[in-house]
Amino acid sequence: MRVMAHTPTMAHATASISLKTPFAGKAAPLRAAKPVARATVSKAVRAAASTGEYPDMTKRNLLNLALVGAVGLPGTTLVGGFAYFFVPPRYAPAQA
Repeated sequence: MRVMAHTPTMAHATASISLKTPFAGKAAPLRAAKPVARATVSKAVRAAASTGEYPDMTKRNLLNLALVGAVGLPGTTLVGGFAYFFVPPRYAPAQA
């Protein structure tokens, strides 16, 4: 372990600063930050292998239809409103 020379840190610098609080009017000293212990242990994470089980084609088609239905209605509503913005207004003929 390496020993470093003592140098002032931000915690030491802010320990002597005081703030005026709007409530009491007295100077409230700031507390110095406590050093945080760091863990040096690292864990290896491995991904699990696939079991080879896939949903059958009927279930996949049903889920795809459910996805298209869930996204389709709000999607067409938004796209339709956007397209309607570019449609010029119709004016009724003037009544004489």
